[in-house]
Amino acid sequence: MKSIALLLTLFLVACSTTLKDSLDHLHPGMDKADVLETSGSPWITRRANSRDTWVYRYYVGDQEYHRQLIFEEGKV
Repeated sequence: MKSIALLLTLFLVACSTTLKDSLDHLHPGMDKADVLETSGSPWITRRANSRDTWVYRYYVGDQEYHRQLIFEEGKV
């Protein structure tokens, strides 16, 4: 039973690290399709003043982080 809990913990840590790493590879000029392919679906989306904002949430250890992307004319 302990080994299952350990494997699950390692899996969750690896997933959050992967998302952080993928977000680090985003750069200005990327379009929404590129962002979705690189980092997957955002946690929150909103639209205001003709701009889309996507928020990604990830964890490093037990610390929660948010990364916000703002799209203008479909590009980061």
